[in-house]
Amino acid sequence: MTLSRLTRDIAGFARGTCVRHKGGAGAVVQTPGAGASVPASGLDVTRRLSSSFWTTPLPADAPLASTSQVWSQRLVDQATSMISGTPFSSAYTGIYGTKTSTDAYSINLYEVPANTPRVPVWATSDKYYGSGTSRVSFRDKLDEGVPLPDPALLPGNRIQPSGTDGSIIIVCGREAWELWRFAPTTTTAGYDWLCSQGGYIADITTHPGWWAGSGNENAPLRGGDFGVSASGMSYLGPILTGSDFYADEIRHPLAVALPSTGGYGTADFPYFVFPATRGDRLGALRPATDGTSGDTVKLPEGAQFRLLPSEWTNDAIAAYAAAHGKTTGGTSGSTPAVLAKVMRAARDYSIVVSDFAQIIGFSAESDSTYGTPYNPYTAEQRPVWGNFGQQLPWASFVQVAPPTSTVAVQGWS
Repeated sequence: MTLSRLTRDIAGFARGTCVRHKGGAGAVVQTPGAGASVPASGLDVTRRLSSSFWTTPLPADAPLASTSQVWSQRLVDQATSMISGTPFSSAYTGIYGTKTSTDAYSINLYEVPANTPRVPVWATSDKYYGSGTSRVSFRDKLDEGVPLPDPALLPGNRIQPSGTDGSIIIVCGREAWELWRFAPTTTTAGYDWLCSQGGYIADITTHPGWWAGSGNENAPLRGGDFGVSASGMSYLGPILTGSDFYADEIRHPLAVALPSTGGYGTADFPYFVFPATRGDRLGALRPATDGTSGDTVKLPEGAQFRLLPSEWTNDAIAAYAAAHGKTTGGTSGSTPAVLAKVMRAARDYSIVVSDFAQIIGFSAESDSTYGTPYNPYTAEQRPVWGNFGQQLPWASFVQVAPPTSTVAVQGWS
């Protein structure tokens, strides 16, 4: 341990802040100390991201994109195919359907107490951010330690449950870590945990919620400022939480993953559009063999869609939800109350293409954290979001004009 690290650790103990705990074979992540608690507001703390994009409603007359007619139809085509179970491409062999992801391929959000010890995490892909004296290695950053929750306090003794892609987000005070393919390891000396890529936020309140991305939009490298999503948007902004479920309104955009994403690098079909900072080159579905064309329903990450306020007033939404809602939320839909709240959020804040999936999937925090010290809600209070993707009026969505300025920022602060 270097003198600077030792000094920092001692200072951390003195302040009662998150502190580093060296791992290695047999290392134990300690249980939160006496008096440690999770704020009653839960992960609403993540809504303090500095960009107003995550917290400010769209103007009622927000301009539409020049591609709105074409791209909105592509969204409808994907939704129709997923809901009907009919492939929209002969090359597509994925899972059909829509889902609000709270189990498989959901993201575990942990708000850990300030006195949680830190353990080092091995980065299988070591990339750098910055240049000159400010150049930082992602591997070195994770070696400083991550305040991991105690597996013994989680279902199955797993920080990331099976059946997911290992996406976790940890919030400790104002710091946050996004880690992808997070898993235990026994093959890297001195480490009990590893991840493939991720990102670190030194202060949520000054971070706008975008990862700059290592590399370019054609072939983004995996590095310290990559985060979890393919779009470069932090999931701290758009993910659905228990606080959203129990609040009167959802006051942020919603992240949606689609089965055909990416672009061709042309003006009409770029790899991504802002607010995304990167995107797939040709998407995850199999492109044409010449590499210049692909699925006719493809959409770039960052494409932003909304319901028009002039058509979808509160009364109109309430009537639609009453007619299409289910008595209980389930795989076939959501209750009228949930459906109406989601539609109001889609109208006032939008839905944003954030990633690829083999379904149309809306991102919500994993329900495995409920009833643990890292979630303010009990296991019985798990949100029943239902499958509102089955009920949304997809044909009514229009594409909002992308922001006019670049939102890419540094990834470390």
